[in-house]
Amino acid sequence: MAMVELAVGNHPAFEVSDLEIRRGGVSYTVDTVRHLREEMGKDTELWLLSGMDAYLDIPAWKDPDVVLAECHFAVARRPGYDDRRLSASFEARTRFVNITSVDISSTGIRDRLRDGKSIRYMVPDAVEDYIRTRRPYPSGESGEGT
Repeated sequence: MAMVELAVGNHPAFEVSDLEIRRGGVSYTVDTVRHLREEMGKDTELWLLSGMDAYLDIPAWKDPDVVLAECHFAVARRPGYDDRRLSASFEARTRFVNITSVDISSTGIRDRLRDGKSIRYMVPDAVEDYIRTRRPYPSGESGEGT
């Protein structure tokens, strides 16, 4: 969460939430969506932003029909994933977005750190400083699962 706060900074369009951390344990999207719906009311449009990889996996999520009923989806097309759609009910609530592809992933960043390579320009400077001083990932590992 500290790295997200550093990345977002004081940008007025973003707000960092600790909802899932406070809830503790395994966090499911459906639980977060239910909480947000209760907190924000039925008239607020909720949008779930994801990449194509996560979108195609939604049927395997916990209670995907509840998530579908409560949220609209904005899905970033990604290279290597076909543009197939899920069921018509999902497609009706989905907007596909073309993005400029940047080959950066959290796993790739952890791998570069493990290999002693630079992550400059892959994360904001404040996040890089945090990683280098706090070392949130296990030494000698990619940090997978952290």
